[in-house]
Amino acid sequence: MNINQVTQQVLRRHHRRNNHAPDHSSAAVVERSGASLKGLVLGPQHLIVSNMEGEIYVYSMASVFEEALKKCSESQPKDELCPERCAKRGRGELQGCDAEPITPKRLRLRIQTNCDTELVSALRELVGIPSVSADKRLQDECFRSAKFIARQLEILGAEVKMAQEVRNPVVIGRLGRKPDVPTVTFYGHYDVQPALEDGWRTNGTSDNKGPVLGFLFAVKELMESCAAEGKELPINCAFCFEGEEENGSHGFAATLEANQHWFSGTEVVLVSNTLWIGETRPCLTYALRGLICLDVGVTGLKRDLHSGNDGGVFNEPMVDLVNVIGTLVDGRNSILVPGFSEDIEEHHRDRKILEIIDRSGEFNLDDYREYLGVPSLLERRSASDLLYERWCAPSLSIVDIRAGDTANEEILPECYRFGPTRFSVIPHRAVGKVSIRFVPKQRPENLISCIKIHLQHEFAKLRSSNKLEITVRNIGDWWEADTDSRLFKAAERAVEREWNLEPLHVREGGTMPMIATLEKTLRAPAIMLPFGQASNNPHLANERIRGVNLLRGKNVVRNFLEELVDLRK
Repeated sequence: MNINQVTQQVLRRHHRRNNHAPDHSSAAVVERSGASLKGLVLGPQHLIVSNMEGEIYVYSMASVFEEALKKCSESQPKDELCPERCAKRGRGELQGCDAEPITPKRLRLRIQTNCDTELVSALRELVGIPSVSADKRLQDECFRSAKFIARQLEILGAEVKMAQEVRNPVVIGRLGRKPDVPTVTFYGHYDVQPALEDGWRTNGTSDNKGPVLGFLFAVKELMESCAAEGKELPINCAFCFEGEEENGSHGFAATLEANQHWFSGTEVVLVSNTLWIGETRPCLTYALRGLICLDVGVTGLKRDLHSGNDGGVFNEPMVDLVNVIGTLVDGRNSILVPGFSEDIEEHHRDRKILEIIDRSGEFNLDDYREYLGVPSLLERRSASDLLYERWCAPSLSIVDIRAGDTANEEILPECYRFGPTRFSVIPHRAVGKVSIRFVPKQRPENLISCIKIHLQHEFAKLRSSNKLEITVRNIGDWWEADTDSRLFKAAERAVEREWNLEPLHVREGGTMPMIATLEKTLRAPAIMLPFGQASNNPHLANERIRGVNLLRGKNVVRNFLEELVDLRK
């Protein structure tokens, strides 16, 4: 392969880019015929050439295009430009082209810089798409976001499928199916929460569009570095990006099950949907709590009644609900349900990790209280004690109480639009929503049974003529990593290589049910690599991700892929 042929390929790619959607990819071309040219990387600004002697040259793409135009108009073979001859002259003296020999380290830095620039540009474009999955009016925008992700995968050279079994498609991709190299599956989501405050359009910078693109550009950077050395990508990559994560992941488990062949051979599932504990110390997440969502409803009347005309002569549903739901926790947030805490196992490992976090200074009680905006916290002996309650102990919260029927969530706000006279109405039905977080080893079916028995017992004590109903709305399982596994240790090394700091091990009190689903379906463990700081404000109007965290998070992912390859050696 000679430079004339290569530049004509560049021109064809340039022509396609000018007639189709913008494509800022770097396409790798590797010569396998045994010729002196070893590898090329065609990027948006540079042509990188390496020969069999190990010499590497970088050419300006502007001058390559100019030279290609000249060469395309000439038909005589004697004018072909050979990079081997240029290298022998000490530098790439192509007509009109400037080249400088660079070391492999500088080459990696050049490729990394180009990928960093493209990553930031891509995130800016993707965040501008309001892919709010909970808003049916924005379904087209969700599809735009899915197509954007699919296009990025196509640029990598991946096979791509948009599975439409759910309302918003699951974007599935596969890059490589070599049986003798490790396979990693990347999971994330492109849907976001709405930004409900004035002046903000959508969220997603940190949760989860930034990390999703960080995954893709980490793979791209590794591909280009390998291509410049005349090597193939040393891993297989599978991709799974859903569009309903912020809306309950409806249909995702079935879609994953139906498309398992796309993820064959998966050895690890890589996820980044959590945060650091603080602002300066990188972290690895090793556990999440489970989630149970319950509706506790009380019904008795055939219709709403007027409190002035009819109040005080019958059992009112709202009063019954307040009385019974208030027996779940006491004023110190201690759970009062008998049998609720029987399966909790306290691990020495967790206490040791919490003490390390306490000494690190990354978590401060006063700063946390100020962040919450509360006058005071419940009494705790130390930051580690509070973190234990947030991460390692179950919790029960009453998150909403509403009047009326909750069967149709879309009409719920109507009951609050009647003005002051609404406060004179006794609702025929009252519903409280309860959010329960449970910890590893606790079984949700046991907890639900304990709560039902307790509420029915307390309701019977009221001697009310109304009816109590308990409905389970959602269950999400807990997740816990093996911190002693080779994969977790590889993730530790990947973080430390980039940040020159040993990562803190952290849990989170939240829930990601799909992690357990991915592990069970793909029969592979998950690794959680947080990109962002505690101040990223996911789901809030001013959601953010620091540029340094985005780019270095991408580097951590690349490091992890390299560590994964080394585990096979």
